[in-house]
Amino acid sequence: MKKFSDGIAAPLVGEGAQIAYLLAGDADAFFQNLTSNLPSPLQPLNEFPKRAHRFSFHTRINSPDLKLHHMAMLCS
Repeated sequence: MKKFSDGIAAPLVGEGAQIAYLLAGDADAFFQNLTSNLPSPLQPLNEFPKRAHRFSFHTRINSPDLKLHHMAMLCS
């Protein structure tokens, strides 16, 4: 994630996505853990209230600002 927010990965795009495959646990616990490691708060998507999908905004210095989508796929 840091490569995206620092503008190293995908420096010319303003939106990206990351998927986590959860082998155990639940999406709420995953998002709580993720929130503690992000500089920006996670927000739910109003369009998909029941989906394990959040997004965060990141300001970048030498690249366009970034909206990152975070999705959790439950594999159990």
